[in-house]
Amino acid sequence: MSKRKRTPTVWAFTAALIAAWVAFILTAVLHHN
Repeated sequence: MSKRKRTPTVWAFTAALIAAWVAFILTAVLHHN
């Protein structure tokens, strides 16, 4: 079993997590200002 073929899926999941975190932080900062 080669897990290298799942890299795109892992990348998409990681990208989604990062995007959610960035959106959450930006929203919090904007609301604090």
